[in-house]
Amino acid sequence: PEAGRWPDPKRKGTFLPDCVPRACTGLAKGPMSAAVLVVLAYLAGSVPTGVIAGVLWRDVDVREAGSGNIGATNVARLLGWRLGSLVLVVDILKGLLPVLVSPLVLDAPWYAGLVALAAFTGHCASVFLAFRGGKGIATATGAMLALTPAAVLLCMVVWGGVFAWRKTSSLAGLAAAALLPFLVGWLHPEMLWVSLALTLAIVIRHIPNIKRLLSGTEAPTR
Repeated sequence: PEAGRWPDPKRKGTFLPDCVPRACTGLAKGPMSAAVLVVLAYLAGSVPTGVIAGVLWRDVDVREAGSGNIGATNVARLLGWRLGSLVLVVDILKGLLPVLVSPLVLDAPWYAGLVALAAFTGHCASVFLAFRGGKGIATATGAMLALTPAAVLLCMVVWGGVFAWRKTSSLAGLAAAALLPFLVGWLHPEMLWVSLALTLAIVIRHIPNIKRLLSGTEAPTR
């Protein structure tokens, strides 16, 4: 297939080919380049946006305040929604951009999925934070947005509805993550394995939140 044209443009729901500059289609291909991009995706995901934002703007380590999470929700609670929104956007881009570049290195759906998982793993197990990190919803959102945008947009609608109902970001995120594999299986079944892996990892990382939700002690997001 034509360089940069993954998946087949006749398939429904992806904007990958149109988001990558044509000038980039000369990027080196081959096993070494493919391995390098996976490592770079992991390193990009590892950048602790919330920690950096807290230290640079307010001299606060978000790991030691609020919920202790490095994600946008805790940053917003501690430092305000403007900074929280900035962290959210950057965390989404950490998943989105590596996946958008991946077909220029190896034009195969399975490889794009591997890059997505590498970026997600970096956020959750950052090499810069002694292999600790966030819960991964924003970075997973960015990665899946590149792979199957229609499914992610529907999940965002569900997230917004649940959040408006209960004002709890963890519950909204879990609801959207639970729906994701069903939508991906319907729209892009070749990416079902990626969505299942992400959903399982997100649920595992939210086990403390799930326990608090079941006991009624999970704090609402304000």
